[in-house]
Amino acid sequence: MTSEEMFRLSGTRLAPYIQLASALIGKVREGGGNMFRHQIDTMGILIDYGYVDSVLLKASLVHDLIEDVAGFNHNLLMSVDYEGPSVYDLVLEVTRFPGETKPEFLTRILETGSHKAKILKVADRISNMIALGFVVKTEFIDRYTKETMSYIYPIAEEVDKAMLSELEALVESRKKYVEALPIGPTASARLLRSVAEALKLDVDVESVIEGENRKFYRFLEPMVDLYFDADLQRYAVIVADSNYAVGLTRFLFDDLGWIPALTQFTEILTPEQQERLAAKLEGGGGLKPLVVFDTNAGEAGRYLLTLYPRRETDLYVDTLTPAFVIGSSLERDLALKIGAPHLSVSFPVANRAVLNRGYTGFAGGLTLAEDLLSAAVAAR
Repeated sequence: MTSEEMFRLSGTRLAPYIQLASALIGKVREGGGNMFRHQIDTMGILIDYGYVDSVLLKASLVHDLIEDVAGFNHNLLMSVDYEGPSVYDLVLEVTRFPGETKPEFLTRILETGSHKAKILKVADRISNMIALGFVVKTEFIDRYTKETMSYIYPIAEEVDKAMLSELEALVESRKKYVEALPIGPTASARLLRSVAEALKLDVDVESVIEGENRKFYRFLEPMVDLYFDADLQRYAVIVADSNYAVGLTRFLFDDLGWIPALTQFTEILTPEQQERLAAKLEGGGGLKPLVVFDTNAGEAGRYLLTLYPRRETDLYVDTLTPAFVIGSSLERDLALKIGAPHLSVSFPVANRAVLNRGYTGFAGGLTLAEDLLSAAVAAR
């Protein structure tokens, strides 16, 4: 902060606006804290970026008052001081009208908002994106990050590219909570394209993907004859948490040509989270595993019976053969019961030592294919 900015700030009378903002103390936020702190945080972000305009800072302290305090008397805001009417007008610009959808609201600011309104909205969103790090509802994170990219990026691009850079970094850090772990070439290529698009990177991402695909299949190609001669295609049973279950299932189907029969998620998830994760395993050339959500990994065998019930007297029935079980070391007993090879990839891994062996990305997919096919060959 320069001396000139300090002197301008010292002459700005903020206390009455802070007093009005205290009406938001009882308004709890999704990620913790309350709306009063959010007003203070938004003002801090503006000062951090060198904005010391008195009307802008005063409006930042009360920008949620009209929208979040039912029956708020706007005359209290207009009569604070000589800048009250200007502050009120600016707050109205960033206030969502009754019946106005969120896309309509953000589009209005983008298309007709004043410069100060756009600056204020970007600072507000930076504060919200930081708080998003304390939110655990992945569907909310997914929606909010996409909304930020679609509506706030263009506003920030217009008024302050430095603020845009912070927003882009925040969005990418938050998206880690909603993207499935990329395993193998298909998922990794999809991730590279989305990152390049979100960050507007001046990179020939398709050339990068082509080079990585070439390396991946150069190593895998010598295994093709063995794969078909030894009939190494398998029905797969995947038991893991959401970090691994989606990535494993998609890799087996999209890249290895296996048939996922059952995918069991072993953590406590809300109905909305379950719906979102199940949707990631739909479509794509006929991928239709049985998707279950059960924290008891020992129930996987019971779910398999719903797919392939025992019929000892019937010779011509579908069976889960040949099969492969992928999960933690807890699923080893299930693999023994159904006569299938087993690989531990998710916690807990108690039946093999893993020091430097990851399964993410292009190289990780190759490592996973190596481990899976080695286990399948050894079990023959």
